[in-house]
Amino acid sequence: MVVLWNLSIQKSIGIAIRNHLYLDDGLTVVGFRVCSNTIDPKLVKITTRVDKTSGNDTFTWEVEVYTVSSGVWRSIPIDFPRKSTFFTWGQTFVDGVIYWHAFDNNEMDDGSCNMIISFDLTSKEFEEVLLQDCLVRFNGNLCSSKLKESLVVVKSYYEADKPVCDVWILRDGVPKSFAKLFNIVAPNGSVYSDIHAFRKNGGVIMKIDYIESTSTTLQVWFEAKVTIRSKMSLIREIKNKLTPAQTKIFRGTCFGHWLDINCDDNDPGYIHCILMNQIDRPKNFSINEREICEEPEELWF
Repeated sequence: MVVLWNLSIQKSIGIAIRNHLYLDDGLTVVGFRVCSNTIDPKLVKITTRVDKTSGNDTFTWEVEVYTVSSGVWRSIPIDFPRKSTFFTWGQTFVDGVIYWHAFDNNEMDDGSCNMIISFDLTSKEFEEVLLQDCLVRFNGNLCSSKLKESLVVVKSYYEADKPVCDVWILRDGVPKSFAKLFNIVAPNGSVYSDIHAFRKNGGVIMKIDYIESTSTTLQVWFEAKVTIRSKMSLIREIKNKLTPAQTKIFRGTCFGHWLDINCDDNDPGYIHCILMNQIDRPKNFSINEREICEEPEELWF
């Protein structure tokens, strides 16, 4: 049985599942989401059965959709892109579509063959979303999640004995495909890491296990970009505000050489004129009736 609970109205309903989830010859997975068009909660049940008696695995599927408004299960016709698709419980809902993590079992003799199969709640159609080859053949922890309003796939592995998580995002296009967004290397001393969830602002919540620790730590990373918009005239203000002792300390930092720059307010027209008259070897010439000598230090490029 599946129990749906609406927290806002404090009401729950129970929905019967006719067959067991774990079968001797297969598996039943259930997905739940609310259709954005009808605002009607829906369950999607996929039963995969594998017949091994013929020597070659033969796959059969049964797909049923339950809507709360009707109160009944309805079978729908299926036409999977591959005839050996095996669904797992891993799923993510984005913009009216359920994305399932699946495998192509006939391609698994030399390793995993990962797949992402989408199911549109409105059209009730299945479609395969193309994965990059490094994700298709990855024999490790691969899962899907939602970052803001986009589907992402998280690949967890080890590099130089450190846990690493790569995040791939689904890009719109024809056909749709994934592009690597960023990766996170776990801190020193960690033995396992996994991306637990994404915050609405893009922050990453990671689950990390450390050496000689019996507890699990949740840490948050944020994708950040630093943009600096400044003016050269600020150097003059900094020099005027520093005391002799502070100037000595400042000069000992990596920014100390900025104290030696003689700056003035920018004249865009003057700078543009100089840039348009660049020459290999400076010679005497005039700009706006001002004589410019051949000394290089007088040419600010």
